[in-house]
Amino acid sequence: MKKVYLIVLFMVALCVCSCGSEPAAVVSSMEPTQEPVAAATPEPTQEPVTVTISTPEPIVTQSEPTILTQPDDYLPNACYTSVTVGDSTIYSFTDTQGQVQSRVYAGYYIYHDGDIFETACGLYPAMTGEDGQVELIKGEASVDIESEPLGQCVPCQLEEGVRTDKSFVKMEQVGLYKYGDEYIVYGSFENMEPAFYPAHENGEMIAGALAFEGDVVIPSYYPEDEPEQDGKMLLIVYINTQSVVAYKAENGQWVEQRAMICSTGRSDKYYPTPRGTYRIPEIYRYKKLGLKEGDYWYGQYASRITTNYLFHSTPIWEAAGRDVDVGKTMVKLSQYEMLGQPASGGCVRLAVIDAKWIYDNCGVKTEVRIGDWDGPIVGKPPAIIYEEPYMTGQDMGWDPTDPDPDNPYHAIYGIMD
Repeated sequence: MKKVYLIVLFMVALCVCSCGSEPAAVVSSMEPTQEPVAAATPEPTQEPVTVTISTPEPIVTQSEPTILTQPDDYLPNACYTSVTVGDSTIYSFTDTQGQVQSRVYAGYYIYHDGDIFETACGLYPAMTGEDGQVELIKGEASVDIESEPLGQCVPCQLEEGVRTDKSFVKMEQVGLYKYGDEYIVYGSFENMEPAFYPAHENGEMIAGALAFEGDVVIPSYYPEDEPEQDGKMLLIVYINTQSVVAYKAENGQWVEQRAMICSTGRSDKYYPTPRGTYRIPEIYRYKKLGLKEGDYWYGQYASRITTNYLFHSTPIWEAAGRDVDVGKTMVKLSQYEMLGQPASGGCVRLAVIDAKWIYDNCGVKTEVRIGDWDGPIVGKPPAIIYEEPYMTGQDMGWDPTDPDPDNPYHAIYGIMD
């Protein structure tokens, strides 16, 4: 026990002695440890790189504009006047130059890689082709409706020699007339003939409106009196212009049916054509004519005016006798060529086709008025051909206007009516 005690004391003494001293080196069989290595510092990070993924652009194309079926709910600008032509509706207006321009609903397709992507629609400039069908004007783009060049005419007065139909009531404003509940104005654009256009009550043309459709102006030589009954015929002989006009009563006024060249009495002193108002008492298919015994000739399609005065064809030589088939080939050609100037013994001479028209359409009881008035200037009838078969002798032959099937002139002038 004493021995163990001594050992413990020894150990305690050793511990006390080592306190505050450097520790004794300890021999080891291990390799000496290296100095610790500091952690590596990371390299600075670079800016992020944007990577572009390449996507092919679509190939965009478009078709040529074509006329399309117009949607039922499509409403164009009110400045247009719509007209149906075939299967298309044309929208038209009068431009600032007085010309009519037309539009039609059309469009083109936009393709993306060959597939229709969208349709571009609108109004495009158009016209009516020779076949009557609507056509787009090539190379023209769609129009801006709000920028259309809408025209307005300058109001003006009617020129001399004409007047308006009685259905049109003259208003105080220059060129303005009222037609039922509507107004129209007579006006012109620069370098354009005047015309009638729909108008406002103040006398201004409705911008872009088309010219009024229908007859407004009539010649001043038309009779102004109201006919007693519709359907009646009236013949007026205008001696100053050597013309005859046939009128028919329609809707309470006289409407021109036919204007004819004539020859009246060659001398007001010796061979006057009577002036006045008459009614046709008789008509004749072929009639002997003459001023006195032994001096006579014949005429086709004669209508008596009064006493010895008649409407009839240019005279036929008396040698023809009463045979109409012979007589129609023996017209006095020199007298035919005098149509349009005084030449008769007082009757009213006409080309065969005009004498026949009166014979066929006027008849007994037709009113005839004759006076020293100015009527229409009627063109000369077809010219005489001075050779056979058109001539049958000296100063005799066919009237070129005769509708007889045997008339050789039909091969030249055709059959007249």
